[in-house]
Amino acid sequence: MKSVPIDKTIQRSNEPILKVKGLKTTFITKNGDVRAVNGLDFNLNNGQRMAIIGESGCGKSVLAQTILNLLPNNAQVSGEILFQNSAILNQSDEQMVALRGKLIGLIPQHLSSLNPLMKTHLQVEEAIQPDGGSQEKNDISRKMLNLLNSVGLRTYVSERHPHQLSGGMNRRVLISMGIAQNPSLLLADEPTTGLDTILRHKTVKLLDRITQDRSLLLITHDINVARLCETIAVMYAGEIIEKGSAEEILENPKHPYTEGLIASMPSRGMSSIPGLSPSLIEIPSGCRFHPRCPLATEQCMKIHPVLNGEQAGVRCHACS
Repeated sequence: MKSVPIDKTIQRSNEPILKVKGLKTTFITKNGDVRAVNGLDFNLNNGQRMAIIGESGCGKSVLAQTILNLLPNNAQVSGEILFQNSAILNQSDEQMVALRGKLIGLIPQHLSSLNPLMKTHLQVEEAIQPDGGSQEKNDISRKMLNLLNSVGLRTYVSERHPHQLSGGMNRRVLISMGIAQNPSLLLADEPTTGLDTILRHKTVKLLDRITQDRSLLLITHDINVARLCETIAVMYAGEIIEKGSAEEILENPKHPYTEGLIASMPSRGMSSIPGLSPSLIEIPSGCRFHPRCPLATEQCMKIHPVLNGEQAGVRCHACS
């Protein structure tokens, strides 16, 4: 298997840094096969920021775990993921260790990703040099403090355990660890979860600043946070049902589900979408959204719509 080349040069261009083709991730369980990601296709260009939005349970976080091969043993993956034009789905464990952090950084969703028994400086230093390399201890300590300062944390935080810090401070610690090795691509999985309005705003400003020179794949259910990105893809029941520029998606949504997501925002009246997201074990036939859609016809119930368009498109019989 060809190893992934290291290229830290980021310039905004139309050349993809990440290509996802026909990606499927299925979990084999005693209750049935959970089709969490069910045929994803998208490109993320160098220097581009893309948001994946949708309700909880639609497969967003599984996508990030699949890209980094952080899946449990009962997961089955097919399709193709190309990073810097190299296939990474079949990379060895050693190659994936070299890939994570150095080339693709991760900001995990849960604060429980922090070790409660370790002080902050030890966790950030481990992110800087996870393999116990040859950097001098003083150099690593200096980089650790610079990282904490770069995300707005004071030096004293380095001597604190996670339980001694607020949720917002721990969130920034995770962000510092995600960018510790200056990756070309940053995966941010629900980076504002559990934060109040003020801290969410500060976190978005921080993400904006640290992704000026790198690509970002932002996974979020918070549509206001998605405004950080130039491009948005909307996921439902394991597949993309609409994608396009952030301005077009947020101001002129075409798919009924996307319209419902926008209408559920507090600024739009908080109108909820009727019904519940479908089980990923028993996905509806035809259009996945038809049981909840006010525009559903017999065609929608029987025929699975395709996602028309490469850069922008919508998966809907009524919209095409």
